[in-house]
Amino acid sequence: IYDVQSGIVVRKLTGHGGDITGLLISSDCRWVISSACDRKILTWDVATGSLIDSLSLPSSPQAIALSPTTAH
Repeated sequence: IYDVQSGIVVRKLTGHGGDITGLLISSDCRWVISSACDRKILTWDVATGSLIDSLSLPSSPQAIALSPTTAH
């Protein structure tokens, strides 16, 4: 994660073992969620850079999305 004004890396999010297929930031800017060819979806806490959740899938996800409401 870069600080746009300074151009400095403030958080480095690591964990995927394959190319990234999707990336999003939650509407409240608390989470970064990514999917990759390693068949995982990972969720990080933006404030700390900590990995807070990991979901392993049977195949590589092609895209990810969040609902703007609690609807699924």
